[in-house]
Amino acid sequence: MKKQGKKRIPRIDTQGRRGRQLRVRKPVLRKRTSAMRRMPALSSFQRYWRRFGYRAGFRDARSVRTYRKDYKRALSELWAKWAKDQPPLMQAAKCGEAAKGYVSGFSKAMRARRPDWVLPPPKLSTAAIVTVPSGKCLSVKTLEQLNRLPLSELIVIAHGTLDRALEKARKTTNALVIYSPDPVGEEEGRNIGARITQSDILLFASGNDESVSAERLVPFIQEMEAGAPDIPQVISRRDTHHSASQDVMVPPRTQLTSIIIPTYNGLPLLKVCVASIRRHTDVPYELIVVDNGSSDGTAAFCMQEKIKLIAAPVNLGFPAACNLGLRLAEGSELMLLNNDTIVTRNWLTNLQRCLHEQPNVGMVGPVTNYASGRQRIRERFTTIVRMTDKYNEANPQRWVETKRLIGMCLLFKREMLEKIGYLDERFSPGHFEDDDYCYRARLHGYRLLIAGDCFIYHKGSVSFRKKPRPLVRETIWRNRQKFIRKWGVDPRKFM
Repeated sequence: MKKQGKKRIPRIDTQGRRGRQLRVRKPVLRKRTSAMRRMPALSSFQRYWRRFGYRAGFRDARSVRTYRKDYKRALSELWAKWAKDQPPLMQAAKCGEAAKGYVSGFSKAMRARRPDWVLPPPKLSTAAIVTVPSGKCLSVKTLEQLNRLPLSELIVIAHGTLDRALEKARKTTNALVIYSPDPVGEEEGRNIGARITQSDILLFASGNDESVSAERLVPFIQEMEAGAPDIPQVISRRDTHHSASQDVMVPPRTQLTSIIIPTYNGLPLLKVCVASIRRHTDVPYELIVVDNGSSDGTAAFCMQEKIKLIAAPVNLGFPAACNLGLRLAEGSELMLLNNDTIVTRNWLTNLQRCLHEQPNVGMVGPVTNYASGRQRIRERFTTIVRMTDKYNEANPQRWVETKRLIGMCLLFKREMLEKIGYLDERFSPGHFEDDDYCYRARLHGYRLLIAGDCFIYHKGSVSFRKKPRPLVRETIWRNRQKFIRKWGVDPRKFM
């Protein structure tokens, strides 16, 4: 047998004489593997638009390096920003191919593995609302498919179930989980999600439906982008009147007070606060805890105690957490309460009397041992019992009008919320958002009152004590400057 190898070719010069022989390697022909044969060949249309998106994704990723820790948000925001300015991408076929190229180019520039994501059309923001009916289990496959879409928001509504829905959502996605101890219908669960989200398009899914596929959902989103009517039980468009951040979607009113408590890794304080509310509140109320990504068992405690819970994946800050609670609240009166407070006898009854003293009173607050401004008691604090016996007897003579109330305990009417909107989240993580809210209320003609016949114990600044003092001082200074730039007045003038 002949040896397969290098073939020798004689070298002949111009005189016809033989010279040194040249060695030429034979070309090696690669056989097409079965995997290569299964790969479909791309058409010229697909190659063009994928290359078009690839170049854009590569360029955008190279120009912005600050998103490395939040890869998915970066890809979603940059894709939407670029694709909105490309008129040809209004066609679904071109948009789909360009999106695939954009993901490839973006991941190549970021030196990351290409994710298995499906980019939706860029015009409108999309939120997925997953409802987990009572007695059903949350499917991880459903969350995995929805996680392939870079959604603006992913909300899981778990009502009347304790099947580790929160744990599954935390492990699989960065979803916002809302837990309600009372079983509600699927339609009511979707209404809750619609109140919480601020996205333009709402995508509804059942938490136990494993047939959900990201590829099947994208055509629905594309039809909504093109202006198609709502597709019942699958997808809908928010009313344009409620798409603005300051507008309020009003839930059904009930004659109770919604008490909203934001918390972050403060379980011991939260337990004491909740116990004091249940001990000293003798009027109808609902309790809503907004957990800002705690890791100390706050969510498990709320489920065990049958408390309405909003569990955020990360620390959103005080204003954003309060706004989530306000969107979920159903009461005709709304209260924002710090988790480091201890309420006392007749506290809510006395605050309600003060709030309804006159129609133009919009917001009231108690006196306390730890506060800045006029709400702090002038005498030396001894014990909660002694302070309660001295202050918590109904006495309208102790009601004092003020220009500012601190946010550790605020009680206000829903009609005021409907007029002035939610807290301004530009002041996150905290400080001066309560000053801004009070100033807006006064601009709308509402009076602010201090209920001197209601004492509440306040430990004070627990969350900010965990941070370095220079960082806290910088946050206070920065938010004070934001207030001055917004209103043209120093907030310290109203203290």
